[in-house]
Amino acid sequence: DVLGSSSNNNSNKTDSAVSVAAPITTTLATRPAAAAPVVVENEEEEENVWVERKEEFSWIAASFHCKRLDFGPNKVVGDSGAVFIAKSLEINARLLILNLEGNEIGVRGGVALVQALKTNASLEGLNLDGNKIGQEGALALADSLALHPTISYIYVRENNIGYRGGMAMIHMLKRNKSIRKVGLSRNDLEYDHALAIAAVLGHDKNSTLHELDISGNKIGPRGGVAIARALESNTILQELVVAGNAIRNEGGIAMGRLLKKNHSIQSLDLSNNDMALRGAIAIADALKFNRGLAILDLSANHFGNAVCIAMARSLKVNVSLQYLDLTFTKLCRVGSMVLVHALSLNSTLDYCFCHFDSLVTGELDSPLRRKQRTNYS
Repeated sequence: DVLGSSSNNNSNKTDSAVSVAAPITTTLATRPAAAAPVVVENEEEEENVWVERKEEFSWIAASFHCKRLDFGPNKVVGDSGAVFIAKSLEINARLLILNLEGNEIGVRGGVALVQALKTNASLEGLNLDGNKIGQEGALALADSLALHPTISYIYVRENNIGYRGGMAMIHMLKRNKSIRKVGLSRNDLEYDHALAIAAVLGHDKNSTLHELDISGNKIGPRGGVAIARALESNTILQELVVAGNAIRNEGGIAMGRLLKKNHSIQSLDLSNNDMALRGAIAIADALKFNRGLAILDLSANHFGNAVCIAMARSLKVNVSLQYLDLTFTKLCRVGSMVLVHALSLNSTLDYCFCHFDSLVTGELDSPLRRKQRTNYS
């Protein structure tokens, strides 16, 4: 019943598990009879524990001293389990990665976990996506992370963290010197939060953040503009996800200006943003000048033929883009034929996703398939 395990392990895997578990055999007598099966794998000297059922979480976390503890997403932890795990975190000096995604952890469990972080100086990654820590939990989390020396990524997507919780998490990034990845999507962040993010990202005020996901929020066109302008002078951020924020044409035009000036961003997701012709053309034109962007997602926006032609012109001279997603953007036959021709002249694009009629799709796939065979055979 364990994620990633099999009921019939081969002998090599069994030997490896025994050698790792040997130091904790003295605790087996105290283990609850109904406890969830646990598998400890020793691969390249890194032990991982996956758990599927809600039992004695403190026994698992404290006894194994594993490097990665994965509970999610299976909705078995809850507040009581989170409190047990928090107590273990206070004394566990080896755990590096803790995944509690989708485990119905509320405010009480969230606060207990983040309080434990104040005494834990080893944890590098914490995933709390899809829980219910709320505003109070987010405020406590921000306070604990502000000066934490080892955390490199924190994910609190879809946690209903509220206005103040969102602000606290963003302001925390000004003080923390170790976090490289942050996930804040689907938390109802608004324009004010976008301004706060812009203040953090502008002029490299944060010197460590490489990846930021704020998708599925409500920053709107002005929020998109604020973040784009701040990033014009940022040389640290490499991946930005702003999908589903309704930044529209105004935000799209600002993102186009950003791409002309910033060559550090390698991945940009602007999908599902109600962007129409002017915003998309600004981004397409910017690709003529950009030398750093490798991944661009413009899917599920509202543009068509003219953007496809502008994109084709840029692809003829662009030397960095490797992945382009234009699905669900109402592209038509004339623009697609121009794009097919441009792809045959482009030497770097490995993947281009579009929706055309069946004839054009075949013509588009041909040059891409030839390049994929060359690159990956």
